[in-house]
Amino acid sequence: MAILQLERALNGHPQLLQALLPTTEVSMEPPANEVEHLEHPLAASSTAELMGKLAAQSAALVEKQIALAKAEVKDDLRSEIEAAEGFGVAGICALTVLNLLLVAVVLALSAAMPSWLAALIVAGVMLLLAAIAALVGRGKLVTKPLAKSRRILEEDAHWVKERIS
Repeated sequence: MAILQLERALNGHPQLLQALLPTTEVSMEPPANEVEHLEHPLAASSTAELMGKLAAQSAALVEKQIALAKAEVKDDLRSEIEAAEGFGVAGICALTVLNLLLVAVVLALSAAMPSWLAALIVAGVMLLLAAIAALVGRGKLVTKPLAKSRRILEEDAHWVKERIS
């Protein structure tokens, strides 16, 4: 194949692959008249065009902010549901254990002390366990809902204030 290409070149015939190339020369450099347009892309636009672009970009930004807020609400709701499940399980466990421990410990301690004192000791231990379970569930609560959306909106407001001033 290389010998055929060399022969075509020596005889002044075009190369076989040259027919597949585009007829216009491809350059990575933009034409000279477009360089200024690329450096200041908004300079050549009219006020109406700029306002249209601003409105379109603002609408797109609002749509993206709403989509982000929806995603955050879903995530926050999922976290709240997990916290509620944790509190529910903790409550059920606390009640079950309270009943079992009260009966078992009161029966065991009633021989060594009065039954009312044994019941108070068991109740104190169960209260401590219920408090620990509640603290674990509390750790799952959302403290700042829509945190990302709030931060982005604050940044956008700050950016607009800088541009207006």
